[in-house]
Formats: sequence, C-alpha cells, structure tokens
Amino acid sequence: MQTISATQAKQRFAALLDLSQREPVVIQRHERDIAVLVSPEDYEDLRQFRVKELIRITEESGRYAEERGM
Repeated sequence: MQTISATQAKQRFAALLDLSQREPVVIQRHERDIAVLVSPEDYEDLRQFRVKELIRITEESGRYAEERGM
C-alpha cells in the first residue's frame, strides 16, 4: 500500500486513480491519514465483508437473547 500527500494526490490525480486499481493508496495531510483510495472491486469486497459480519453478529446476539428468554 502506497502513501501519498494530499498535494501530490491533487497534482497526480490520474496516475493515482490508475495506481488505486492495483493497490490501495493512503492519502495524507500533515502526516495524518485522511483517506484511502481503493478500486471498486476492493471496495465491494470490503462492503460485503462488513455486511456478512453484521449479519453474523446480529444472529449471534439473537441466539444469545433467545437462550436467556429475552
């Protein structure tokens, strides 16, 4: 994963978009991470993971409550 300053990101935006198709790119301002640019495929994978994790936690909580008569 590469890191680039916000200023560099503005100056090299097209190249940054190309790079983000191959790997996530961290954008920093004042040496602090402010954003991560990822490909649509990586974003969708992350989104699906979070949805599946939410479903798992919800089901687990439901079973826990059911076992305790809630």
